[in-house]
Amino acid sequence: MSERSAKIIVQKYGGSSLADAEKIRAVAERICAARAAGADVVVAVSAMGDGTDELINLARDVVGDAGPPDPRELDTLLSTGELVSSALVAMAIRARGHDVVSLSGIQAGIKTDSRHGSARIANIDPTRIQGELARGRIVVVAGFQGLSDTNDVTTLGRGASDTTAVALAAALGAERCEIYTDVDGIYTADPRLVPDARKLDSIEYGDMLELASLGAKMNPRSIELGAIHGVPIMVASTFDDVPGTLIHGEKLAGSTTMEIRNAVTAVESETGVAQIAVSGLANREGLAAELFDLVAAEGVNVDVIIANDQPGVNASDLVFTVSEEDAERAAAAAAQIPGSSVQTRLELAKVSIAGTGMQNSPGYAARMFRALANANVNIHVIATAEVRITCVIDADRLDAAATALAQEFDTTQITTTPSATDARGRFGSEHPVTGIAIDRSAARISVRGVRDRPGIAAGLFEPLADAGISVDLMVQTAASEGMTDMAFTVAEDEADRAIETARQQKDVEFDDIIRDSGLAKVSIVGAGLQYTPGQAAKMFRTLGDQGINIRAVTTADIRITCLVDAESIAAAARSLHDAFDLAASG
Repeated sequence: MSERSAKIIVQKYGGSSLADAEKIRAVAERICAARAAGADVVVAVSAMGDGTDELINLARDVVGDAGPPDPRELDTLLSTGELVSSALVAMAIRARGHDVVSLSGIQAGIKTDSRHGSARIANIDPTRIQGELARGRIVVVAGFQGLSDTNDVTTLGRGASDTTAVALAAALGAERCEIYTDVDGIYTADPRLVPDARKLDSIEYGDMLELASLGAKMNPRSIELGAIHGVPIMVASTFDDVPGTLIHGEKLAGSTTMEIRNAVTAVESETGVAQIAVSGLANREGLAAELFDLVAAEGVNVDVIIANDQPGVNASDLVFTVSEEDAERAAAAAAQIPGSSVQTRLELAKVSIAGTGMQNSPGYAARMFRALANANVNIHVIATAEVRITCVIDADRLDAAATALAQEFDTTQITTTPSATDARGRFGSEHPVTGIAIDRSAARISVRGVRDRPGIAAGLFEPLADAGISVDLMVQTAASEGMTDMAFTVAEDEADRAIETARQQKDVEFDDIIRDSGLAKVSIVGAGLQYTPGQAAKMFRTLGDQGINIRAVTTADIRITCLVDAESIAAAARSLHDAFDLAASG
């Protein structure tokens, strides 16, 4: 037996990299080269090409009109796609003279919870893999699958071979995890829309998590898992031998399991918050840019921003938060807008739930709102992101709110965040924006004239969750004394059902529901956004200069998202990429 190296590399190859025999042979060559260079190599593989979709369609054809396929049997079926890939890759490696063994997720020791179709990894017993490496073998593991606590085969959800690979790297103490795909790294924007998008040499876990949640080439759960266990992740091309993008950063607080079981991983709170509400604004292009230019000129950093135009009405409502010590200057700046009425509310706080498992999963917002209502906590403002939901509340209810949410979501991790003023200057912000993300095709549902009281958010969103409707970009703004407006986006094909469900709920009084279709989201992402005044104004000014009307705005720490007409999304992405100098900044 040859002398073994202590260095372990985990590689992952996606379906496009394994689409046919020629590509499988090319993958085997890359794997063998890594082994010849002295590394112990463990490989996670996806199903070939569109193999998973083909199996899903076959299952639907078999059951016909009898209903959706049984989740347990569907998981068993879908797991076979990765088994085919792992066996074929192992055969190709052996044909090149290397000792190799293929393993199913079960044989590799991957244990999950019992949720079929979207199971989460509880732990990995690496004993079998370590034994095979000790024999000098390359180990090829079928990704996307594991064994539940009820001894059933489970699958981990779309794109979850990434998660398998990072989890294996964490369990084995690997030097790094290499994700090979049909792109050669992570870009500052979608290069199909922005020709001068720049490939990043490296990116922090936090920034990548926001970009991944909006459609970059990584599963968000795998990024979160990498951050928790401190696994460096390299994203590179299967087909071109060029440097990729390294995802890395400070290791986050972890859990006692391999992958966090809860969709909500933390409750976050912040004190010293003031709310500025600006009403009476005529709806026009460039309005938000004008307002936040004035605020930025005062050196005030804005945190949560909520804006929502009123379909069919030439008016806009806009609410934003700042630190309490900046409130007077921010309000004075906002009052310079002609016709504006400015109200300031002090002694507020923010409470948030965060976690990648919330993404595209109905119910977490409703549970948050119900838990706060049961704790007699009134919500003044709601801001949402794919991986975070934030509520602005009264400061004297913060402890009760954080405790209620920690109990509701069974997490002990409650993080108190310093105010933006306290943290300002502690983080480099030469390039506060890392990248541009887009998400196409959405419909906005606006619920107008809601009678404001504790529990209205839960009353509206619980029925939507019960109906299985995923809600995104939730906005709550004050309409008048005792009244509020609420808006949210859903997939275009869910809009009619969402409206009907909202109308049938019995716990919320409101005046009207309005649908607005053909929308899309464009976001700027970067850790420096929290501590660099003027970035929101710059984003709004850039879109305004392009004649792009902003229909709604919401923010979440390191991301600012604007809802715009879908037909303008490419122009929005290109103009923002230029404005923030992302092609040149490094």
